[in-house]
Amino acid sequence: MKRLLIAVSLLLASSSSAWSQATSTASRSDFELGGAFSFVLPDYTPQKAYGFGIYTNYFVTPNFGVELDYHRATISQHSPATETSFEYGVAYREVYGIYRPYVRASFGRGSFNFPSQTGSQTSVADLGYNLYGVAGGVDFEVTRSINARAEIEYQSWFAGNGLTNGLTPVFFTVGAAYHFNPRDPRY
Repeated sequence: MKRLLIAVSLLLASSSSAWSQATSTASRSDFELGGAFSFVLPDYTPQKAYGFGIYTNYFVTPNFGVELDYHRATISQHSPATETSFEYGVAYREVYGIYRPYVRASFGRGSFNFPSQTGSQTSVADLGYNLYGVAGGVDFEVTRSINARAEIEYQSWFAGNGLTNGLTPVFFTVGAAYHFNPRDPRY
């Protein structure tokens, strides 16, 4: 009798109906990987910066997810300098047909490179900072597998390494991403 009870329990536990909720929940996840072009307003010079970025997001529900972002911007006029940042954070979005407006909050690390004051063109100062960013934008479906993005992001680099106020660049970004779940991108 004990063996029969164990066998029936194993049979019921391995049936498809016993796993139906886990399968349904797993199929609702959403993953994207994309690249972007950025126009940047740095706060330490009136010159504008241009750059690129890579981003990925993973939504475990239709509305909540996580995102990783990498940005690199270069100012080449008169004072060559670069700002590089890597961020990770949480995102919230709404789904309206092919449009997905979103907001996100992130934390990360930034690196500011510029020619040092020694006069040598090959000598570069590299300063690292902790940062936070807030962003808002919209992703929209171009095809079932390709999404486009328009975003504005404000970053605040914490003071340190000789800066009393930190850096506060603003990024205007446009990009495109490959959507890895094209079966039902709108849920």
